[in-house]
Amino acid sequence: MTHLPKSICIRIMAEYASSGTWEFFKKENGSWRHTMISHGRLGLSKELAERFKSWITTYENENMSGELDCEAFNATGISLAYAVYNALNKEHYVEFQGETPGGELDVPIDISSL
Repeated sequence: MTHLPKSICIRIMAEYASSGTWEFFKKENGSWRHTMISHGRLGLSKELAERFKSWITTYENENMSGELDCEAFNATGISLAYAVYNALNKEHYVEFQGETPGGELDVPIDISSL
């Protein structure tokens, strides 16, 4: 079980040299703040953390060369996001933001709506 404040939202998104897990929250002034969060802070199992590492390695190896299969990559990302949502006992907002074939970020998907 996580000890994260309820106000923290989680985004699953690939980025070079990242954990693939990000936290974001609204600051008192109304602006948004986000930062990478470790798998340990989220309380993820070793197996789930390894799945994230493999996913990020795929991103690092295939995205720059234009070989990334966005459909398969995003399907894995959604699976990871859903696993995080379940690991957090569905107590936190979790979303997934995938890649488009053009190399842009796709529209975030609320995992609880799947």
